[in-house]
Amino acid sequence: MAEDLPLQGPKKPERPNYAFTDNYLEEMQSIPLFMTSLPDDADENPMLQALQSLAYDGTPEGKQELRRLDKEFLFFFAMKGVHWIN
Repeated sequence: MAEDLPLQGPKKPERPNYAFTDNYLEEMQSIPLFMTSLPDDADENPMLQALQSLAYDGTPEGKQELRRLDKEFLFFFAMKGVHWIN
């Protein structure tokens, strides 16, 4: 009798509201990490504005100090024998 019943698999779960839709490639183009080209309204995109401001953030002296600290950090670990940079 069980052989007469058709096999049924589990029901397909419904997609949550936060998940990508079927046109996810178009949605990915709105995220700066995945953009292949800049949109025409780049000046109105807050994520792109934030990334552009990071490029010019800080004074030249502050940037120089950060580079010096980075070199000291790398030198310290090089002296300890830790080499993770090719």
